[in-house]
Amino acid sequence: MAIKIAGICPLYNVLSAQYPFVEAIITTLPLVDVLFVNDGGSTDGTLQVLQRMAKRWPKIVITRIKQEKSALWESMDHVLMSLINNECQGYDWIIEVQADEYFHPRLYQATLDEIKRAHEGGYNSIRQPIITIYRWSNQDTYVYRNVRIFRNMPNIVSRWGGDCFFFEGLPEYREGFTAHNLPPELDSNVLRHHLKDCFSRDRLLQAKGHAEFLATEHPNRRAMYERMKGCTYLWNVPPKEEIQIHPEVPEIFHGLVGLKDYVVREELFEM
Repeated sequence: MAIKIAGICPLYNVLSAQYPFVEAIITTLPLVDVLFVNDGGSTDGTLQVLQRMAKRWPKIVITRIKQEKSALWESMDHVLMSLINNECQGYDWIIEVQADEYFHPRLYQATLDEIKRAHEGGYNSIRQPIITIYRWSNQDTYVYRNVRIFRNMPNIVSRWGGDCFFFEGLPEYREGFTAHNLPPELDSNVLRHHLKDCFSRDRLLQAKGHAEFLATEHPNRRAMYERMKGCTYLWNVPPKEEIQIHPEVPEIFHGLVGLKDYVVREELFEM
């Protein structure tokens, strides 16, 4: 019997926040049978873009659960848990999708093979490396491992806005950035990709504020931010005449390189 896979993706005003959400969604679709994309009450045109996408790609199903606190992690957690408990019934595995992360097309089959291996082997989640690509450039800031693919089971709790998933009542166990609370985990080497700092270069203060917000909400990130806040590397990158595209960045993102602001490109709807 085929394994049924659902994607879940919480969004709120990601168009104005300069996230490449259209590309993130498109690159996830080959892995899922359905992708539940929630608009939490956007006022910047995000919902209208999603509605266009749902017409173009029937796998996309739009939900509209209100994010009462818009940017706060607990509000995103409420959305994710609602999608898991209500929309994902009947699906075997769940992939959580974030607006600045993607699966590389060349890794689609490897990812599906890992889900099959986990499903047949009795694992409840897949812990995979996430490589961070900094500003579309050829600099890697860090690689860490996280769980964003997991078996659909009762009593799953989201924490930190989908960065961690837990069995309800199980004490938190962390190792670096990663929570290990959906055991047993399949330890995978299939990369997932994170495009760090998708804000345009003239929005550096907004990006810095976003990082500071993350630091106040997450103890590990708070400690990292304290160590790095005096460093100009992250926030004061001098403009380059030509940005070198990291070889890990797939072609669908190349048209965004060098743009001042994120734009929804019409050619994507003609794919």
